[in-house]
Amino acid sequence: MDVPYQICIWFVVCLLRCNTTVSAESCLTFSRGVPHLESYNRETKVCCNNTLFNRIKDSDEELDCCGGVTYRTLDKICCQSNSLHERYVQSGKNQGKEQICCGTNIFQVDQIVGMSCCGNNYTKNDGCCNQTTPFNRTHSHCVRDKVVPLRHDYCNGTLFNRQTQKCCEDSTLWNISSYDWYFRCCGSEVYDQRTKQCCRGSGEKKIQPKNGQCCGTGLYDSSQELCCKTQVFPSDGRLHCCGKGTYDPSQQECCHGTNFSTAMQQGQQICCDGTVYTTNYNSKLHCCGNNVYYSTTQLCCENGSTIEKTLPDHTSCCKKNATSFYSCKKQEKKKSDFCGRQSYDKKSDLCCNNEIHRGAHKMGKRCCNPGTLAYDPRNQICCHGEVKRIAESCNSPSPSGLCSIWSQPKTQRIGFINSTADVCRKNGYILKIENPIRVSNLSPQLHISYLDVTVKANIYNSTNVPSKKEQHTLLIPSNCTNMDKLKKKSFLLLTDIALRSSQNIVHLGDSDLIFPPRRKIVQIVKRRFKSCSSYIVRNIHKILRG
Repeated sequence: MDVPYQICIWFVVCLLRCNTTVSAESCLTFSRGVPHLESYNRETKVCCNNTLFNRIKDSDEELDCCGGVTYRTLDKICCQSNSLHERYVQSGKNQGKEQICCGTNIFQVDQIVGMSCCGNNYTKNDGCCNQTTPFNRTHSHCVRDKVVPLRHDYCNGTLFNRQTQKCCEDSTLWNISSYDWYFRCCGSEVYDQRTKQCCRGSGEKKIQPKNGQCCGTGLYDSSQELCCKTQVFPSDGRLHCCGKGTYDPSQQECCHGTNFSTAMQQGQQICCDGTVYTTNYNSKLHCCGNNVYYSTTQLCCENGSTIEKTLPDHTSCCKKNATSFYSCKKQEKKKSDFCGRQSYDKKSDLCCNNEIHRGAHKMGKRCCNPGTLAYDPRNQICCHGEVKRIAESCNSPSPSGLCSIWSQPKTQRIGFINSTADVCRKNGYILKIENPIRVSNLSPQLHISYLDVTVKANIYNSTNVPSKKEQHTLLIPSNCTNMDKLKKKSFLLLTDIALRSSQNIVHLGDSDLIFPPRRKIVQIVKRRFKSCSSYIVRNIHKILRG
């Protein structure tokens, strides 16, 4: 036998001992001492100890593999340590009771509602920290994957009581209650906002008296000074900011660049994409990108390059190839009208919200806004974006959109939530409206509402709740001014979107649901959520992870 072949056999045998099943669809088996991968269907076969077995042995007997040994799933259970146990207690006073694996340990199934696995523990489903440590929510909570007493937190690895101390920048502890809102952090320092303020600039923070205005980390007098990007300049009211400097609009202009801006003299200088050139009142000097050219002898081409005119009457750049040009006479081109990205003939075609209807304009048709359809006014009508026969009536559109439920009668609203509404979403946020609702009317039928909110709770997933200080702006494709009548200014949002601290603007869609946060409605939603597949699967996963 060749040496390379022996090495190959040794490697496969080593792989075999480490992992019995190489992949989800292949089983490493041996035929006459030669290893090879054999494909199989997991629904009908079991790969165990380098051998394939029929998963269904008899009509009522299903096999599985545990630590290289096959077992009947009706009689046995396999724990995380690949150890087999009886599914039901075999003797004693608890004979016949079902057992469950939690990690490497085995427990008798308790009929008490709310029991589940948490790591190697089988406990009441109160709290499970880092999926390993159970805790009682009445006096503990989970912080950074560790169980700590309520109102406690970590600061640079040190456990502290939030009632008596405050942590700044996760580095410095102060003997001031975290719940005393008069005192706030400024970097690693703490200040009393009644008499002080925190000024920020260039990555630094500094505490300053409250009787001034911040400019960077310092203060300035706005009546006599000007603050331009953390720099302070004396001003008599005539100067304006230009980048980190100033300019006098009566004599100068500000040349804005990508990364910086600078002042330049009117008439004597020219600004080309942030670069200043001296012109000395030469009207023939023009910009070409961030460079200049003389229009009498040169041409500016579309890629920002300049070329010399070969003849005085040349006014255009003609392409030699993809990157180079030569001067030529101007060729008049017929300007095209565009509908979206396609050109069309305005005299014969019709463009309806970026949709082209060829020949429709010549036929006398019109656009049915706010949609993309065209209609013939001689025998058709446009009804809120829908084309109907002229004999049909056009009723006002029924209330629709995310906020329409607020306009429904109470009994109709409860009936919809109790039976029709699809409440199966990943998150159920109780949100508080922080500012008055703003509505943009893009068309008579299309509205966008802007809601500035903070998260109070998540009734579906208590572990996915961003900081209550974080403000999010919801963009809702509906007119939500009817929500302004809310007394407590809060509502329930059912959505698959996870609100995160880094996410300030959230676009909602028609699949999301908004309800009043009344206790009865919340109770109905929570009850119906327990029949959702995501809730059932999530609780099954808690057991399987054990």
